[in-house]
Amino acid sequence: MSGPLPPENDLWLFARQFYAEPGVAEACLALQDNLGVDVCLVLYLLHLALTRRSVMAATVAEMAAAALPWRESVVVPLRLVRRGLRQPPPGYAGAAALRTSIAAIEIEAERMQLAFLGALDVTAHPAATPLAAARDNLAAYCEVLGRPRESMDQVLAHFGEYHRGHPAE
Repeated sequence: MSGPLPPENDLWLFARQFYAEPGVAEACLALQDNLGVDVCLVLYLLHLALTRRSVMAATVAEMAAAALPWRESVVVPLRLVRRGLRQPPPGYAGAAALRTSIAAIEIEAERMQLAFLGALDVTAHPAATPLAAARDNLAAYCEVLGRPRESMDQVLAHFGEYHRGHPAE
């Protein structure tokens, strides 16, 4: 199965809803900080899974490589600046407001990365269920990263819970 995917705003809506589920942000950030996982790519792979689309590791590697320049030159530096403003040096009264502004810009940069990923022409294969597709997609990403499949177990469990609560997707 190849070709265009659901509209970008469906992807953004899913990403925002899923990320807001209890425990999801923490699980994603732990993967990001401890294993170097690209959370936008994880969200995209899970969005593919909602429509029972499974991708191979080679496809995931291509997607990761395509998104890397934006991620490394825009998203990651914004994240580092935002995190650096958690405890600014004394005397910088506007630092909290600046941090809030940078957080909004970081989120917009991530939305743009998701839109970019969503516009890629991705070769996917049908899966029996969304959960099976999610398992396949996350396992393929683990293969690309050289990480054990179990690394994604917590996110996969959250996806299963999310999908049970949103069966029409």
